[in-house]
Amino acid sequence: GLDYEIIDQILHLLVDEKMQLKDATRKLGIPAKHVNKVKKMIEKSLHKRSPAAIVSL
Repeated sequence: GLDYEIIDQILHLLVDEKMQLKDATRKLGIPAKHVNKVKKMIEKSLHKRSPAAIVSL
């Protein structure tokens, strides 16, 4: 698995800095598969961060 410190750095670059996958990989000096794994986890959990739909009656 990935160390929490590495995951935090990846999240910071991808989410906060809006950095591209290849640029984040290059900056951190880690394999692209690790950065891609975190990116996929972000995409899969997007629904958890979106507000619920409100139906007006």
